[in-house]
Amino acid sequence: MNAHGSIVSGVRHPLSGEFSLRAVNEADGEEILIKKNLVVNNFYTQLAYLLSGDTTSRNIDRIAFGSGSATPVEGNTNITHLVPPVWLTATVTYPTIYSVRFTAVWAQAVQNTNPVTEAGLFFAGSTGLAARVTFQSMRKSTGWTWTIQWTLAYAVD
Repeated sequence: MNAHGSIVSGVRHPLSGEFSLRAVNEADGEEILIKKNLVVNNFYTQLAYLLSGDTTSRNIDRIAFGSGSATPVEGNTNITHLVPPVWLTATVTYPTIYSVRFTAVWAQAVQNTNPVTEAGLFFAGSTGLAARVTFQSMRKSTGWTWTIQWTLAYAVD
């Protein structure tokens, strides 16, 4: 327990995340967007299950985009207006001690004319959102490859 008498606030405080989107067009160059994300309440709920040994559909395995613009809040349960392709499969790496990175690629051949203004990091098995970020409107054109890296890290005292 911490000084405030709450184990949860002690666990929640040190977790941070960063979302990066690298959009590359071989003909014209690249654009990189890096933003801090908000880790939402559901992440901590799923973490409690994982720590208890209940691993059924608790792993983070996908990234999705949406067209909502509301500022992320801790109580978010989903993103707004999913933009196809609905789910990008994430691969997992461990770039440093106390961190995990989820990477997904939105292929060059895929086009989507919908505005994209948010992204979400999701647990498997429809167990919900882990983290969310919003950004200025972007559109995914043919010829551009989007590489998304989402890193979550713990601070250790």
